[in-house]
Amino acid sequence: MAVKTRKKARKALLQPDDAMPVRVEAEPLRTCEVGATHSQVAQRAFLIWLTKGRPHGRDLEHWCEAESQLKNEATDRYAIKT
Repeated sequence: MAVKTRKKARKALLQPDDAMPVRVEAEPLRTCEVGATHSQVAQRAFLIWLTKGRPHGRDLEHWCEAESQLKNEATDRYAIKT
């Protein structure tokens, strides 16, 4: 009997009677403000991940750090030129 109860509970969770479709709008993707390409940011994030011991679940942190580093490098290059 417990098996039937679990099956009914699971079915109720998957298909509730009063379910209404929900429209989910995705946030626009963040882009690097320095004009670095996706590939450049990805390569830098990968290097950061490697140097930090390849931790699991910190990809967004590494991506943001890569963007920040590239932005700082671009700012430094601009400051030197002017």
